[in-house]
Amino acid sequence: MSLFQIHHLFSTQKSNQGNLTTAADKVIEYVINLVNREDLIEDLVKRYEASKTLGRDEQTVVYIATYIGLEAFIIRNKPLIVKQEFTKEGLREEIRKQFDVHALIPEFRLLFLPEKEQSALIFEQGASAIGGYIVSNIGIPHLRSAVASMKNAKAVDLIHVTETGLHFDGLEVSLQQISPEDLTGLFHELYQVLLAEIERSLSIRVSEKVVTDIFDKIRRTYDYDIIAKFLDVLPEGVLENERIRRLGRDELESKIQSRTRELDEAKKQLEQKLELIRQQNNELAQAKQALTKSLEEAHRLEEEIKKEKEQVEQKVKERTVELNDAMTSLQISYQQIENEKARLLASINNLSLGFVMTDTDDKIIAINNISYQILKAQEGTFTNIQQMHEYLKESINIDEYYQKCKTEKAVQKVADITFRNIFLRFFFTPVIINNNCIGVVIIFEDISEAKLLERSKDEFFAVASHELRTPLTAIRGFTSLILDNFGEQLKVNPQLVPMITNVHSSSIRLIKIVNNFLDASKLEQGKIIFNLENFSFTELVKSVVMELDPLSKEKHIYLKFENSEEAMPDVYADLERVKQIVINLVGNAIKFTEKGGITIRLEKVPDFVKIYIEDTGLGISEEYRQLLFKKFQQAGERILTRDAATGSGMGLYISKLLIEAMNGKIVVEKTKLGEGSTFAFTLPIANNKS
Repeated sequence: MSLFQIHHLFSTQKSNQGNLTTAADKVIEYVINLVNREDLIEDLVKRYEASKTLGRDEQTVVYIATYIGLEAFIIRNKPLIVKQEFTKEGLREEIRKQFDVHALIPEFRLLFLPEKEQSALIFEQGASAIGGYIVSNIGIPHLRSAVASMKNAKAVDLIHVTETGLHFDGLEVSLQQISPEDLTGLFHELYQVLLAEIERSLSIRVSEKVVTDIFDKIRRTYDYDIIAKFLDVLPEGVLENERIRRLGRDELESKIQSRTRELDEAKKQLEQKLELIRQQNNELAQAKQALTKSLEEAHRLEEEIKKEKEQVEQKVKERTVELNDAMTSLQISYQQIENEKARLLASINNLSLGFVMTDTDDKIIAINNISYQILKAQEGTFTNIQQMHEYLKESINIDEYYQKCKTEKAVQKVADITFRNIFLRFFFTPVIINNNCIGVVIIFEDISEAKLLERSKDEFFAVASHELRTPLTAIRGFTSLILDNFGEQLKVNPQLVPMITNVHSSSIRLIKIVNNFLDASKLEQGKIIFNLENFSFTELVKSVVMELDPLSKEKHIYLKFENSEEAMPDVYADLERVKQIVINLVGNAIKFTEKGGITIRLEKVPDFVKIYIEDTGLGISEEYRQLLFKKFQQAGERILTRDAATGSGMGLYISKLLIEAMNGKIVVEKTKLGEGSTFAFTLPIANNKS
């Protein structure tokens, strides 16, 4: 279940959609009418008009983007271009006066609420989404337990657990008495206990995905101020990269803008004063020239010239003092910039990760000491990105990811890089100002310890599985002997028969699970030996259909093989392994199909034969497709909740490893929730063994 399929989160009832969009249209048309030069906003208006044919969610995003674009245009332009000057808050206040903002689409309405109500609504929406996720995927008792663990005294009155999730009935009334700090504190603790419950019940990865999904929705819909409010309320450590990016952006832009304004103002004043001095010097030169030409009037004008000269000299002194003051102010500003730079470098040097920053010429302008320690290089080795590329070129193409980061203006991540017996992970992040990339930040870390831990875990898992198989085999054998050879003794106590039968069947299932674990471990380590041969894929499919047909008939569904009129060539693979894969995929299809049935087809594609296994079962939603073919994941819709009674969740994972080892490829060809799925894989044709 996707977080943003919860209808009450960022949407309203469909019956009100027409009224809500009509109200939003009136606001946008009002803002458009504030612009005199409509040719300058032509693109925004066209996009807004085109959005009226879109679905509700896409239309809402365009409405918000259109308003934010128009708002930015109005507040940065003067009369003649716009009808009236506005600040951002002034324009929104005017809209609150002119329109009933409560009649707007909830996402659009959020822009015009007072700050505290705006914070409360975005906090409430995010918490409701997480609460709904817990109800759907973990259960109401877990949600009640999480809310009950809150220490904030206001939680009892404001937060209510219902069958669908969380409700905040008393929050609107309480906003008059609660301070912004207390509001943030309340929701900060609520997010903390909800995410902790998901982490305990499922995993930290799921918890992070839940928050990331909510954040992506907010980021796509709202402006930066609302995104910042949501980040502030989250627990420490959550979306840390987004916090760092926001902090770096805020501080850097603020400092640069402040210093730029100061320097521009100082420069402007200095130029004005210099121009005035030039003018005065020109006047003085003209006065001297006039004096030379008027020597016959020297006696009459002597006192007047002397007085004029004194005045000019005084003005020159005054202007000189002003110029010196301006230069002093400029020097102070420069020193402040240098101090800020020193503080930033100190922070970088205290990081536990490698940190490298470059400029537009690919020169390294900042690198911390830990970078040299991780890369085992002497300090001062790297002065530009090319030197770093040459040093690491045997392990990673630094220049490729660096140039891609600059060109695409997007973060690049590279993991599992082997360098001198250690494993490294790199992040390339562009430094962007006014949509221009002015450099790149490279962050990297040593992940050897984590890799070693993962390897030790896999080895332990394989050894433990191997040790389990021997006693399980003995249990299966002894229970089989008891059932086959001690029938007379069991008649004395017939209650033992179902118990022994259950032990026997359970041991068989456990042996199968252990064998799956061992197969997966051997495949991961490359220890499986394949018996590659030429065989008929068509005959193999027919045998599987015959073998599994009784299972489909038990569920009253069909299982059919649509044999192609075109003769299928033989394939080159391990026959038993391929049969194991087909049985697993068809078995999954039978398990998750309640009506209709399963259809199997073969198709010849260039150099391969492709098999399609199509069912009319439950289907899998788009957001869960990426988790298929992972360890311990099953092929049902509720992919995060394993059915431990019917399988280990290793079937698709092992199938993927086996097929890829035989030079094939397995994919989910198509799937739709409630309509079924189609799995497909390829095997090389026999005469194309290479």
